[in-house]
Amino acid sequence: MKVLVIGFDHLISKLTKSYEPFLKHGFEPIYYKLSQSEDYLSHSLFNRLKNRVIQTTLLKLILCLAWIKKSDIHHVEVYFDSSLAALLVTITCRLRGIPVVAVCRGTEIRCIDSHRWLRKASIINTLKLCNYILAKERYMPTKIESFGVLRHKIRSINNVLPIDFEYQRNLFNPNVQEIIYINSVRKMRYVKETVAAFCEASKDYPKARLTIVGVANDGGFSPEQAYESEIRNYITAHDMENRVTLKPFSNNPWENIVASAFILHADVIWLNNSLLEAAGYGIPLILSDVDGAEVFEKGALITPLGNVEQLSNAMVSVFSDPERLKEYSMSLSQLVNNRFKFETFESSQLSFYNSLGK
Repeated sequence: MKVLVIGFDHLISKLTKSYEPFLKHGFEPIYYKLSQSEDYLSHSLFNRLKNRVIQTTLLKLILCLAWIKKSDIHHVEVYFDSSLAALLVTITCRLRGIPVVAVCRGTEIRCIDSHRWLRKASIINTLKLCNYILAKERYMPTKIESFGVLRHKIRSINNVLPIDFEYQRNLFNPNVQEIIYINSVRKMRYVKETVAAFCEASKDYPKARLTIVGVANDGGFSPEQAYESEIRNYITAHDMENRVTLKPFSNNPWENIVASAFILHADVIWLNNSLLEAAGYGIPLILSDVDGAEVFEKGALITPLGNVEQLSNAMVSVFSDPERLKEYSMSLSQLVNNRFKFETFESSQLSFYNSLGK
């Protein structure tokens, strides 16, 4: 089952890892990383199979799809890191009779009204033209249907922990008084409010620390660079540089982390990767009261979205009530074992992939 995976850059290591468990079922993904590079000259899709990652330009990719035998490809999966590429690939494949699956995994649907007209038009038309859509977030099916997309094309997928997740690795310690945030720093995730709540909550807890993993590397680009600067200035103004730590992403963001709680005070939290990982590591959660939070209610402190005072009160509970945190940790471990292991997802996804060839 040869499958092309097209249109991603920064997530290449995470995506290749997510497809690995299907290799034993005959799944043969070949990853196309779009760039301006001219060093890939062959029109054969199946060269460089040693690492299965091919760096190419959009023009060469379209030529490849127009050239390759239809029987050589089971289906194509497109991501929206490059929305125009996703549209052109989808059009080419549909003309060739090759099934296309569009994967919606991030903010491209929720923030579609704020996109420039070309990106917005490319995403909507890709969704209309593709054979199926994999939608990660709960709100996505309704939003996608509003574009005129037929409901039967949309398949909701539950995010799960990877097959090699280290369940035996417990990163929870109720006594360290450390709260961890691991996600990109964006206004929609209320990071500045999180910092403000921590500044208030930690006044009587000198050991308390907040670690934010997800800022841009030094000199690197951030889509919300001005917002990051606001947060840094706020930390400095409140003399909290020694208690609030800002770190960029790394290949292993959980390295050297031991925490009392994980926080995601955002307008969308449902099955966020880092949230699931925190739950899998037994770390109690602080969540906003948005769709999906109720699933974690036995292992989380849930506060109204944007309410700094109540968010601060939740943090005080983390610092002052370690016994309650231990109960939360046990509940989360049970929840993850029952609902979010990879095995619960594998069989249904395999059935879906097999149906594409019929």
